[in-house]
Amino acid sequence: MEGILSVFFLVFAVGYLLFALKSFDEAVLALPLFFPTYLWKVQISGVPFTLVEVLIYGLFILFLGRFVIRLFKSGLMPMIKKLPIFNGSKECPCRLMWPILLFVAGAVLGLLVAHDKIVMMDGQTIFYGKKVAFGIFKAWIIAPILMFALFHATVKKSGQILKMFNYYTVSVVFLSLWGLFQVISQSYTTPDARASGPFESANYLALYMAPAVLYMLVRVKESVFSVIHLEKYSLWKIPFKRRKMPLEHPENFLFIFAFLILLLVLLFTKSYAAMVAVFCSAVFYFGLEYLEYYRKKDVKKFPWKMVVLAGMFAAAVMLAVFLIDSSKLQAIFQFGMRNSSSVRVEVYTIALQLLKDNWFTGIGLGQFPAIYQNEAVGILGHVPYEWNMLHPHNLYLTMWLYLGLPGFAAFLWIIYLLIAQCWQNLKTFAFSRINEVPKIRVLGLAMLLIILVHGCLDTPFFKNDLALLFWLVAAAIVLPDGKSQKTVK
Repeated sequence: MEGILSVFFLVFAVGYLLFALKSFDEAVLALPLFFPTYLWKVQISGVPFTLVEVLIYGLFILFLGRFVIRLFKSGLMPMIKKLPIFNGSKECPCRLMWPILLFVAGAVLGLLVAHDKIVMMDGQTIFYGKKVAFGIFKAWIIAPILMFALFHATVKKSGQILKMFNYYTVSVVFLSLWGLFQVISQSYTTPDARASGPFESANYLALYMAPAVLYMLVRVKESVFSVIHLEKYSLWKIPFKRRKMPLEHPENFLFIFAFLILLLVLLFTKSYAAMVAVFCSAVFYFGLEYLEYYRKKDVKKFPWKMVVLAGMFAAAVMLAVFLIDSSKLQAIFQFGMRNSSSVRVEVYTIALQLLKDNWFTGIGLGQFPAIYQNEAVGILGHVPYEWNMLHPHNLYLTMWLYLGLPGFAAFLWIIYLLIAQCWQNLKTFAFSRINEVPKIRVLGLAMLLIILVHGCLDTPFFKNDLALLFWLVAAAIVLPDGKSQKTVK
């Protein structure tokens, strides 16, 4: 059976790359559809590769081949002069080059300091640290950055960013339907009866789907009442027909259906960190949008109807969360017993001590599970609630521990540049259409905010699909000015 799956794997990968020869841009834009296919792996010369990795590496080789062909046709110097770094361009991707190089250098440092082998606490199990670090380096560091480069080279119109977001959302919908089936059939694969889809943890599904929930909420809102079509003093009203975009348009019903499915499944993942992250990001995005609307229209009246409607929706969601599993919600604040809160306190204590001892180099890519198990008792002074812990349950601690201080500084540098790229658009995006650069950038910033807020309580990066998702959002934010298009994709 494994041999047959490997054949299908190779046939699909080859077929996709042949398709890319004919429609290279479309093949690149569709990559987000395949983010979850990291679960499908094969061994190539003894090295495991996921399907999405093979597609990215294959497309990048094709991209280099196309570049070389153009180079021979036009000559070396004309091609070099067109590159942003040499033509004086201040586009953000060019500015991102240096922090990305530092980020990769931090990952190389994490690869070098990783242990070859670590004997686990039972004295028998061997943790192959170098092998784990190499796998993380190629799949979570290099492949996503190459994908980011492909996106930057391919995207020519702002609507293509929406197309990539749509492909990503389609993948989330499929996983959510899987999770919804688990809820309906009560066939959970997790011991705590939470929707997890194909993943071993419900948190994995919540981490991957949270940005899509906000994206669909924005698309639903734009399809029902876009700011640019509202008349003065009628912001709270919901027109059911608008100029050039009637609600009856089939695409809008798909947005509404997808949003309801994603929201429902997010509730059944019971990931409160993901819910809080989506809520904070929604308040950020819609709060800025309507603040700018009232300033622009010089409306003095407080929008109490909109606030009441939003409050009622938030209250309904909170009630649904409580009814789905009130015991889990109550246990969050009971730190004296074994629950997610007390486990996180222990994990943070151990991670901070490891960081104190290895503040510059970190502990190496992917080394936390083994070192945690061996050092937990010595640091805590007692047996931990959980013996097996993949990550420190915090994006920033994990980034510093895995990539050292240089990699962590590079990550903060990248975040700063992404925010700076959006800064001038925060006051203009409200009156932009959904397919225009200002709105896409701020939407990308709101999706990034979900990752950063969720990162305070989990690790929304160090996993194949999550690393790819981060760089997808970054690609949306750094979309150069002047790449808007007239029609919504």
